[in-house]
Amino acid sequence: MASRRVPVDEMKSSVTGRADQPRFSEPVSIVAPSAPTNEYSVGPNCVGQPATIFAGVEPDASDKTLEDLAAAGVVGVRFNLVSYDPGAFSRADAPRLLQRIKALGWFAQIYADDAQWPAAAATLRTSGIRVLVDHFGVRDIAVGTHHPGFQSVLALGREGVAIAKLSSLFRVSRMIKGFDDLDPYVDELFEAFGVRGCIWGSDWPFINVPTRPVYADLLSPLSRWLPDPGDRARVLARNPLRLFGFGD
Repeated sequence: MASRRVPVDEMKSSVTGRADQPRFSEPVSIVAPSAPTNEYSVGPNCVGQPATIFAGVEPDASDKTLEDLAAAGVVGVRFNLVSYDPGAFSRADAPRLLQRIKALGWFAQIYADDAQWPAAAATLRTSGIRVLVDHFGVRDIAVGTHHPGFQSVLALGREGVAIAKLSSLFRVSRMIKGFDDLDPYVDELFEAFGVRGCIWGSDWPFINVPTRPVYADLLSPLSRWLPDPGDRARVLARNPLRLFGFGD
């Protein structure tokens, strides 16, 4: 499979130059596209900072392949249950793959539809793997915070087996800035996961969207959600530094 440049989720950045272009000032986390690939054309040098990677892998990837990915900085596997592989956890080889990922100390990063979350959460809980909940743990905010899918996400947080990524505001929200309609979900996530159990992601470079968001607009709601500067620093930088092996 041809290598391709992968999207970057910034742990902490300062915005300079173009309004939609970040400048990286801290270590970053790189999230691969949904399709599995063992080739990456992006790394620490491309963003000018140390980087960790969330990869896509085939279920039958060899031990050597996983070891090489770990050596390259991979810290987790992204599962896109929405548009790439809805049956990823229902196949017979799913438990073994999760155990292999767990043995490496990696995260399973999950992007799921609301209706998929109850079953996915049960599978992940049984496996004992560390879970990274993507995109606020909700796909359609119209379902409300009491939906069984979102409640399954919150349960993982309360049990201490998952962290939540406040990412892709412009994809989850129905607003182009401000993103006030996400407030009820954010309140519930902080209650269940705690500030130490949440990180932020921009979803830059904003592909496959009709209107590209302004990067600074994605950062501004954090002041509302986390009025304490220390809490914002934890979600933007300190938590990912701790969770992804950059150090304390």
